[in-house]
Amino acid sequence: MNELIILEGPSGVGKTETAKMLALKGYKYLDIALDPRLSIAENYKNILTANYHGRVVIDSSFISEIIYSTQKKGYSSISDSDFSSLLKLVKQQRGKIILLDSENEDIMRRLYNRDNKTNMTESQIGSLREAYKKLLLPRQECMIDYVRNDKLMPKMLIEKVMRAEIPLECIVFDYDNTLYKPEEVNIIKQLKYRMCSFIQKNLNVSFTDAQKIRKEYRKRYGSVAIGLHRLHNISSDDFLNYAYDLDLSELHKDDKLRESLHNITEKKIIYTNATENFVK
Repeated sequence: MNELIILEGPSGVGKTETAKMLALKGYKYLDIALDPRLSIAENYKNILTANYHGRVVIDSSFISEIIYSTQKKGYSSISDSDFSSLLKLVKQQRGKIILLDSENEDIMRRLYNRDNKTNMTESQIGSLREAYKKLLLPRQECMIDYVRNDKLMPKMLIEKVMRAEIPLECIVFDYDNTLYKPEEVNIIKQLKYRMCSFIQKNLNVSFTDAQKIRKEYRKRYGSVAIGLHRLHNISSDDFLNYAYDLDLSELHKDDKLRESLHNITEKKIIYTNATENFVK
């Protein structure tokens, strides 16, 4: 068992949520306080050599310092030699680094949901994601896990849950784009078309403008239905019932996934923006 886990990745990728999950597994969240009298490298050397008498999770570290400092100033106060030494200290603590990643659009949505605004563009988020991967993935000094915190997560989550040491009371699964595979059929294309058709008819705009409105409301509010209700007083039920009236004839059962889910004995909850009839 690793004594130390460092969670890394761009802001909005889900580090805090992952840290909370690890806290439920017995990891202590370490709130970093840096001594301004010491360099960043010296601070983290002290942090990584301290004895915490148990399992510890750190949300962001010297790695983010390197990434964001380089992005803003063009350089970092942590040299490559210092970086290598700090990575070796992670290994000495029986630790590892988990690099969380997600699609630009997913990160953008999380930032909007958290702060109701963001100064980041999808292009900037993409550059940060690549910078993290370029910096971390080639390194050999310590264990580095690369985990996608998006639609690729459910299968990995199922495997981890089956090996969980502490019984879980409940597991929440995202439904759309995760527990089924819309890329194999035309569900998502249908859904986007019907959303835009509804917006076109109810807001009396062109289909092109309806597409722009759908994208903007999804980014700003995390849900098109919320945007239509707040800004235009349109019933969310009316919108969702229209949007999710889809042809599902091409969707096939995944018996392997079904069996894996049934083998999980804990209470299971499906989270979705879709209608109950669609989920059924």
